[in-house]
Amino acid sequence: MLFILSLLFACCNGELIFTHVLYRHGDRAPVSTYPNDPYQEDAWPNGFKQLTKKGCQQHYELGKYLRQRYKGFLDESYNVSQIYVRSTDYDRTLASAACHLSGLYPPIGEQVWNSEINWQPIPVHTVAAHNDYLLKVGHECPAFDPMFKAANDAFVNNLYKEYEAFLQYLKNVTGVKRMDAANLKRIATALKLEKDAGFALPEWTREVWIDPNGGEKKTVFDIVQQLSIPIAISLTYLPEQSRVHSGQLVGTIVNNMKSKVVDQTTTPTKMFMYSAHDATLVSLMNALNIFDGNVPPFAACLFIELHKTSMGTYVVRITYLTDLSKEPVVLSIPQCSSWCPLEKFEQLVHNVAYYNDEQRAMECSLD
Repeated sequence: MLFILSLLFACCNGELIFTHVLYRHGDRAPVSTYPNDPYQEDAWPNGFKQLTKKGCQQHYELGKYLRQRYKGFLDESYNVSQIYVRSTDYDRTLASAACHLSGLYPPIGEQVWNSEINWQPIPVHTVAAHNDYLLKVGHECPAFDPMFKAANDAFVNNLYKEYEAFLQYLKNVTGVKRMDAANLKRIATALKLEKDAGFALPEWTREVWIDPNGGEKKTVFDIVQQLSIPIAISLTYLPEQSRVHSGQLVGTIVNNMKSKVVDQTTTPTKMFMYSAHDATLVSLMNALNIFDGNVPPFAACLFIELHKTSMGTYVVRITYLTDLSKEPVVLSIPQCSSWCPLEKFEQLVHNVAYYNDEQRAMECSLD
């Protein structure tokens, strides 16, 4: 007990050394929709898959939040040696990073290049999606894919047994040829995004059904949203899935922090920023055993910080922000405190981390 109190005191009187910031892109148009949807691609100003004006604003505000959160840690003006920004190779994540950085780093002093434009270009790096094992979830893994498919099929089959009549009805009104997990998620996402955008939803979405699971009366819209949640997070439900999909990211985070302990002048000196997806966040939080079961909302942000205590030791602090009107939630890895010693953190995540490119390739190989 005395050790824990001493550690807490030392942490509170320590300093922030380095941070990883991982966020989901902002509000977007649907990736695609169902055949009978009255709102096809031309209903969205920028087309399917693209960041909306609301999504850009969300990340602009999140960038302003980071400016205040890291005041005194990050320079007021953009410093290329302090921060490295990486995004998945999707328009919506690249655009989210750009909107975010406009809030974090408005030009000041010599960085003002046009007095009428309160913006400056800041590099956002990416790699092709098929080569992105750091941030993109869902790559093939031949050694485990049969097990992953079996688990997903079992979930879908159970769902179909319980909601057979409802799903048949949904198939008929939406016009999909096959009511599988992908189509159910597609319908749910399209309806939610359309509702959030102020579109009038079809009358059938307001029809009331008895939910087979619990017997409550619910609208079709609500049941569809309810069923889509486990589908959205099923990609990383198994421990092996978390490692396959997020092992590279976990290992990179650990390696970055260990490098910073050895030499604080290594670049970037302050922050790695990652612009990614809900699946990236879910997979990473599952790997760290801190996932709460809720799909991360647009612009949700995870902070994984390295602090140096007044005793000269290093601790990891994880916080999670889903709403700018509220304080971020402190997350604790099981078997460790909210100020987790770096060595303990590394031990706890060792089984879900890949520390080099070859580890994943070897584990996924059928040879």
